[in-house]
Amino acid sequence: MQPILDRAAQVGLAAGTASSEAATSCVTSCTDVLADLIQDIERAFQDPDTGQWTSAVQHLQEVAGEAGARRVEQTASRLLALDMHDAESALELLFHLRSDARVFTLAQAAERREQAFANQLTGRRIA
Repeated sequence: MQPILDRAAQVGLAAGTASSEAATSCVTSCTDVLADLIQDIERAFQDPDTGQWTSAVQHLQEVAGEAGARRVEQTASRLLALDMHDAESALELLFHLRSDARVFTLAQAAERREQAFANQLTGRRIA
């Protein structure tokens, strides 16, 4: 099972952006849209157009990968491999997807608080 939060992906994102603050902002933006993307997938599941379903799941997969949400990304991959007519399995994976996204969001929030606290401590030592 993949880790919920992939710090290596986030470090890589920081290396590819102008600063760690820009990377953090990007991850925060990705985290903020996870619930909306999952709702898009759920709506697409109700529609018989498999192209819409595939597009919605791929979009979530890309956003999750960029943010370092490996378990969300892995569950999205499992959804893509699923036969659309297997509704029971799809609903189970959608449940896992929502759960994984919530846990990732909580982990990301905890990491931001930890970083803010560390920055605060560092600022006090310098002064």
